[in-house]
Amino acid sequence: MKDAGAGSVLVSFEFALKDGEDSQIGTYRSTYLVKGDAHIEVDNSFKMAEGDLPEIPRMGMTLYMPREFDQMQWFGRGPHESYQDRKTSAFVSLYQGSVADQYWPYLRPQENGNKTDVRWMSITNEAGQGLKFSGKQLLEVSAHHNVMEDFESPRRTDGRWEEGEERPVQRHTDDVQPRDLTSVDIDLKQMGVGGDDSWGAWTHDQYRLTEKSYEYGFVMGPVE
Repeated sequence: MKDAGAGSVLVSFEFALKDGEDSQIGTYRSTYLVKGDAHIEVDNSFKMAEGDLPEIPRMGMTLYMPREFDQMQWFGRGPHESYQDRKTSAFVSLYQGSVADQYWPYLRPQENGNKTDVRWMSITNEAGQGLKFSGKQLLEVSAHHNVMEDFESPRRTDGRWEEGEERPVQRHTDDVQPRDLTSVDIDLKQMGVGGDDSWGAWTHDQYRLTEKSYEYGFVMGPVE
């Protein structure tokens, strides 16, 4: 942390990203320029370590807010969800709705509710108080009353069962229950959904995150 002058403070965090074997696979840096006018400039960068590592599915960050902040407004593609390779039916305009309405209950829980080509987004309570996020470039955003892990359905080993025995989790719509929070994803981008056919066609190269480094930023400020 250091004084950035003119009533501002710069706070920087650097994270060493490691795999399950404690080997470093990348670095992630977040810097926050906290200004005297109650706005914060956020800049994020990611760099993958050398070696044969898999591509990343998403570049971004998540913010948790109290559940009362349950209204979303955005200037970008909508009103329905959109992804890099599935957005031509979503037109750029000003949209608004409840956070709860952004959730799409796919039969098997998965990523949902993303919005592309977003210039800015606000998350507020019913009184209109909250936060506004303005991209330094186009953003992809989403908001839910769930955490990202609620939409994943991996197979994992859990200590409640015999060692090595696997059990599915979050396999059905009813497994996803809203939480007492609002999660806000402020991303640069995520990979497209792919699926040109019904048996697993991979996402086209131009809609994947195959670079070894990424950076992006946005400005966060209060809404009164």
